[in-house]
Amino acid sequence: MKNTAVPEPFPYQDFQQALATLKVALVRAPAYALVLGESGSGKTTLLRTVAAQLDHRRFHILYLSHGQPSPAGLVRLLAETFHLPLRRTRAETSRLLVQTLRNLPTRLLLSIDEAQPLPDDTLHEIRLLAEADLEAAPLFSV
Repeated sequence: MKNTAVPEPFPYQDFQQALATLKVALVRAPAYALVLGESGSGKTTLLRTVAAQLDHRRFHILYLSHGQPSPAGLVRLLAETFHLPLRRTRAETSRLLVQTLRNLPTRLLLSIDEAQPLPDDTLHEIRLLAEADLEAAPLFSV
């Protein structure tokens, strides 16, 4: 069986530069990144390519698309992703989630496609969870 490389979906120089920049930033430390561009310019393909090329022994990748979860819905989704029991309150579930993220052997990469319709309070919840430990680096990349 011949070992053939899969061609990149967008062999263009700007796509390759963006791909390399994102990979370096994510491997170096938790990061926040915003990918902007016209419809059809390859933003989703770029994020999926980055996710496919990252070391899955080091990263746990969670891809959110076309949803508008509330802050409680986001916490519930993350808890379910890590098989955590839901607690009585969102705050209790969030504390358990933060403890779990802190002890993960991998780093979470939260990739949000079409994030513009997300409510501001959900974006705020993401930041609060990522930065729950003010004395340390963010718990995950977005």
